Amino acid sequence: MKCTHLSVAALLGLTLALTGCQAVAPGSQPAGSDDIATAASATTTASADIVLDLPLASNEVAVDPGKGTIWLATVQPVGKDTLWAVDMHTGDVRNFDLPDADYNGYTTHIRAGEDGAVWVSLPYELVRLDPETGKLTSVQFAEKVDGALPGALDAGSTLPGTWLSAVLPDEAGVLVARNNVPYLTQVNADMTVSRGADAGDGYAGAADLARGEDGTIYLLPPMDDPSGAVSILGGSTIPGTQDLAPQRLFVDGSTVSMLSADGTTTVISDTDHHAGAHELWTRTNAAGTQVQYDAAAGTLVRRAADGSQQELQLEHRTGVTSGGGIDPETGKQRVEDSTVTVPDRVTDFVVAEDGTVWFLRHDGTQLARWNP
Repeated sequence: MKCTHLSVAALLGLTLALTGCQAVAPGSQPAGSDDIATAASATTTASADIVLDLPLASNEVAVDPGKGTIWLATVQPVGKDTLWAVDMHTGDVRNFDLPDADYNGYTTHIRAGEDGAVWVSLPYELVRLDPETGKLTSVQFAEKVDGALPGALDAGSTLPGTWLSAVLPDEAGVLVARNNVPYLTQVNADMTVSRGADAGDGYAGAADLARGEDGTIYLLPPMDDPSGAVSILGGSTIPGTQDLAPQRLFVDGSTVSMLSADGTTTVISDTDHHAGAHELWTRTNAAGTQVQYDAAAGTLVRRAADGSQQELQLEHRTGVTSGGGIDPETGKQRVEDSTVTVPDRVTDFVVAEDGTVWFLRHDGTQLARWNP
């Protein structure tokens, strides 16, 4: 079984077709020349620039601790897929060819471990890059899995297969969640594989994994579960009120937030179990610089440890939505397209040690940099 682009995209319910998304071929990415947003905040005016135009969409961005490199991957249903490395100081770009796979980016994850290794998940293959040597190693996963849920490979189910659904680096290597498999898999740095902790039937194929500061591991439910209830591995469940496919999970201090397929976020607290109060997605670096992305307002807000604040207003884009109803004269579906203006969506971002925010915008086809 292979996870195709159309099946996952249909599941995620992507109904907004944004215009003006022009990709630029690799090698034509001058850094720092294209100003993409400006805004006056309570204290300063903020702006950001495009660092890299991508030939295909990328859904996640990772930064390796202490190495000063931004990592992202571009994927396509067929052909060569690419792992990109962007030097945060010089803007230099390196490319690494990933193994061929028939899959799409919604099910691909990229993570950087504490040892500097970069992990990329394909449907049935996990790839590890050693940035020091440029060596790629990988391990293949069989579709048939001991202990998988009944009917895991039934083509008539909502999400068939046992493909890799989430990865989370740890001290040994990386933890892997697999679709329709109710336990995690441990993959070590030498690519040896063993069975990990039980996740429970409801989190077989967790859409994402995240670790809190105290080591607690959180699991986001599978993409076809609209509950949005986050599980604490080996513990309780945090209720949720989401009615859209969950896609990403973030833990920042005591705040747990999830990103949905439409780009909105919901913050849930592990103390009062209050869900749906905000549409904020928060990350904080080691220096205490906090960045919040508000999907509804289309803003990034950066708050330094000294209390100073900057706001970046993302540019708005024109999109087309299809609507209508039944035509009373013909009895057929009536299609009425309408033009809407929406904030440019951020698909992922990281906060570097110096407070620089690196984020994917323009449906994941551009990597942008927002300097302090």
